[in-house]
Amino acid sequence: MIRDIPKLRAITLYLLFAAFALALFIPHPATAQSPRPTNSEVVTHHVVLGDRIEIYIDTEIDDDINEVRLWVRPHGENTIPSYSYVEFTQSETVIATAEIDVQSPSYFPPGTTFDVRFEFTSVSGERYASDTYHIEHLGTAHDWRRVADDRLEIVYYDLNDRSIQHLHSETSRKLPEISAALGVADVPQFRAVIF
Repeated sequence: MIRDIPKLRAITLYLLFAAFALALFIPHPATAQSPRPTNSEVVTHHVVLGDRIEIYIDTEIDDDINEVRLWVRPHGENTIPSYSYVEFTQSETVIATAEIDVQSPSYFPPGTTFDVRFEFTSVSGERYASDTYHIEHLGTAHDWRRVADDRLEIVYYDLNDRSIQHLHSETSRKLPEISAALGVADVPQFRAVIF
C-alpha cells in the first residue's frame, strides 16, 4: 500500500493540471453590452379597439440595419415580454411598423397598458434600442374620461359622469377595508374600464 501513494499523488497532480489547462480553453461568455440609443425617434400608434394596436417608428441610426423587432409586455409587475420581428425600410432613416394583436393568441381587454420599444440589430451585430413607451388599448373613436386617486382609476366613455364619480368614491372608500380583510398591506392602484 505504501508503494501506491506516489502513484496516487502523480495521478492527483495530473488531474489537477488537466483541469486547470481545460479551464483555460473553455470559452467564457462575453458580458452583454447594453444597446445604444437611437437618434431623434418619432413613435406613433393607432388603436383599433378590440382588434389590434398598430405602432410606427421613424428614427435615425447611422448604421446598416439587419433586423428590427418589437419588444412588448403588458404594463405591471410579473408580466412576461414578447418579441416579434417587424418589417422595416432604411434610407435616411429607419421606418418600422409593428402590430400588437389584442385578440389572439392572448386576449387583452380595452384599457390594458403596454410597454413597448423597438430593438434594432445592425449588419455588424451592433444593437440599438428606442425608448420604452406606454401605449393604452383605448381607441381614439371614443371620448375616454378618467376619475382617479391613488387607489383606483376608472376609465370610461358614454356614461353619466356623476354616476361614475359616485361609483369611484364608494369603491375607493371600501378598498382599505377589503385590503385589511385579505391581509394585503401593499395594494397597487386598481383600474376599471367601463363602457
